[in-house]
Amino acid sequence: MGQFDNAVHDARQQAANGDLIGALGAANRALMQMPQDQNLKLFRARLLHALGRDTEALADLKPFTAGPMPAQLALFVAEVAEHAGALKLAEDALGQALPTAKKPATLLAKRAVLRQSLGAFEAAQKDLRDAIKRSPTDGELYRLLGSMHRFKANDPLLKKMQQARRKIPAGSAASAHLEFAISKALDDLGDYDRSFKHLTQANATMRKLHPYSAQVRDDQLARYKQALSTLPHAPAATASKAAPIFVTGLPRSGTTLVEQILSAHPDVTGGGEMAIFGGLMRETLGDPAGDAPLDLTQETLSKLGHAYADAVAMRHPSASRVTDKSIQTASYAGAVAAALPNARIIVVRRNPHGNALSLLRQVFQPGKQLFSYNLKDILRYQRGFDDMVAFWQATLPDRVHVVEYETLVREPDATTRALLDMADLPWDDACLHPEDNTRAVQTLSAVAVRKPISTDAADKWRRYASHLGA
Repeated sequence: MGQFDNAVHDARQQAANGDLIGALGAANRALMQMPQDQNLKLFRARLLHALGRDTEALADLKPFTAGPMPAQLALFVAEVAEHAGALKLAEDALGQALPTAKKPATLLAKRAVLRQSLGAFEAAQKDLRDAIKRSPTDGELYRLLGSMHRFKANDPLLKKMQQARRKIPAGSAASAHLEFAISKALDDLGDYDRSFKHLTQANATMRKLHPYSAQVRDDQLARYKQALSTLPHAPAATASKAAPIFVTGLPRSGTTLVEQILSAHPDVTGGGEMAIFGGLMRETLGDPAGDAPLDLTQETLSKLGHAYADAVAMRHPSASRVTDKSIQTASYAGAVAAALPNARIIVVRRNPHGNALSLLRQVFQPGKQLFSYNLKDILRYQRGFDDMVAFWQATLPDRVHVVEYETLVREPDATTRALLDMADLPWDDACLHPEDNTRAVQTLSAVAVRKPISTDAADKWRRYASHLGA
């Protein structure tokens, strides 16, 4: 075999063995020999995506977006583009594949989620209604549509969902999604006890389909504390000057609202859940949850900070300040503070009952937030999170700032002023009107944050207090 064939063989072999970094190096060598090989570019894009380097992956995929593409390729391009923050490109890729797709419902559903993120709610609902016509027993379609629909008495959509319920096998993922949708409808109609009954059934099914070990999470947090307890206090002279604003907290705690407020400021670009720092940290320092000691020298931490800043600059090249709403930041806040001395770390906390109810109502991406399908697991996860935040507050008293969600929605003016002070930003009236912020919102709060700040969500849990053990 020649150099090209050898490099391709090595790349595929290393990928099969789980060595994605080695596979990427081999793919790069092969592409130096044959830079126009489209199949190899697609292979490299898959490697880059698996490594969380979606902006680079998207560059390899750009040639495929010039015209119609098969459905599976369109779904992959859309996933990469979405992770890279290029939502319009993701939407267009799905649209190109729809005319020839044998099963368009999947493409329509994915496009609906993207359109919801972009604030195009009517177009998103149309896609979902079209998808339901083609796949009337797909429970997930009803759940997605129901999240954007306000149910009324004798609502035809609820009747359609109840008809579908009789045709969907109990215990299936489709049935769980439909139970979530019916629960949402009954909540809109004020039938809270029946709503929670359907919610309980939905989560019980999801728990059976997606097992979760709370002990594994507890052990991981303990390892993080131990591994990161010896971080150097003084930054390297060569440390990055970047000043990102990390917004973290439990899922469904109000982090999206806080990011929406901050990114309404003219000096701030909303980065969303970029999920960049964690991967770079493991590549550069080592895995805090692993057994091997970490490389915590000032030089290595400086390298990590610059790598993060470069990755963010690739995604947002013209941004002055960028928010990063990656949920796991609270686990390794010390590494963030050491690698990026000018970073701000803002933790959002919410009433545990309100947070728990909101978690129980959601379906997260496959493999994500598996603790959320059981109330006891949620409460245990909350305790672990609070303990981790307290650890970092004691270790880094001047770097970790806490915002209470309930205080924010009840006293938005004073709390927003304090929030901007935490982020080292001057006052701007736009931050009091996050509903006017037109940026894409790629979270489960995409609908809620398009509305003015209110206390509605803060008090909803009280209707279910007896079911939540409050």
